[in-house]
Amino acid sequence: MTAACCHPLPLYRPRDPQASDLWRLMDRHFDAFQRVYDERFQAKYGYWRPIIERSVTAFLRCGDLHEGFARVRCPDCHHEMFVAFSCKQRCTCPSCHQKRTLLTAIHVAEEVCVPVAHRQVVLTIPKRLRLHTRFDRNLLGKLCAAAWTCIQAEVRRQLGHELGRRPSLRDGARVTPGMIAAIQTHGEPLHWHPHIHTLLTCGAFTAEGEFLDVPELDHSNKARGMRRKAAEAEEAEQAGATSTSDTPEPPAPSRCSQTWAMLIQRVYEIDPLVCPRCGGQMRVVAFLEPPQGAVIENILRGHRRAAMVGGLWHPSTPRAPPPEDGWVYDPDADSDSQPISSEQSGELTYVEIDEFLATF
Repeated sequence: MTAACCHPLPLYRPRDPQASDLWRLMDRHFDAFQRVYDERFQAKYGYWRPIIERSVTAFLRCGDLHEGFARVRCPDCHHEMFVAFSCKQRCTCPSCHQKRTLLTAIHVAEEVCVPVAHRQVVLTIPKRLRLHTRFDRNLLGKLCAAAWTCIQAEVRRQLGHELGRRPSLRDGARVTPGMIAAIQTHGEPLHWHPHIHTLLTCGAFTAEGEFLDVPELDHSNKARGMRRKAAEAEEAEQAGATSTSDTPEPPAPSRCSQTWAMLIQRVYEIDPLVCPRCGGQMRVVAFLEPPQGAVIENILRGHRRAAMVGGLWHPSTPRAPPPEDGWVYDPDADSDSQPISSEQSGELTYVEIDEFLATF
């Protein structure tokens, strides 16, 4: 017999992706957008890339129990819940993108970055050059290479005095900064604006591993790095005084341990595996995937939930044809374009961003 919870627990509530405005927008208008793309947008934005349709299709299925789920059960009171599979995409799906962002941040902070001071640097290109990257996406990779060349040259230039006064560096040894780059292809108003966000070390490394600070960079970042190093050294000294030499070191965390439950805890500070009935620790007992369609339907239909007829199974109905009436928003449209309805023009039209936002 399990004991009842004496205090209310902060419980995890699974998201309902189909209730979001973005999901409804994609579900209702994506077909219309795809239908008019070649006529309205191809000349300006390039050919239709097949990955777009695949990405949107995966997003519309993300979090849908009909597409499969993990069955989670409490071993004490036998309460269970279903966790739907996710599309694991970046950018298109906000939920999965946030999870990937957290995993990347953990990997970068714990396994990539050396414990030295870092800073963010954003690199852009002139507007007249941005159009070329829209039609030739391979140029974005070359843009990253150009960014690395510029950053490396600038750091070496700023360290020129240090290189000149030390014989070991003056004899041909070069210094190398650390940099992580991420391409961003749009600006805040969702217009085409390719630029690069970089995480850059506030200095460079010699071939022997020595780190040389760049004097012109922000010294509040350097101070934080020095305080962190001092705190780590103090903790290591205290740990060494209280532990014996034969104490095994704890295993280093691996990316395999970064699970769905851990990510939920980091975002919402809630353990999704805490049983809402008894407070016990729930466990994943099974995975059901789309080839098991009949099994998935039987389980969802038989799941008991108050005030719900038929359980969690909702037979899908074909979507209606894309509506002819509507707007097509082009953030790069000319400033003199005027928004007119499809009833007035008989077709979709470009809308200037300020006037578009003013309608809300």
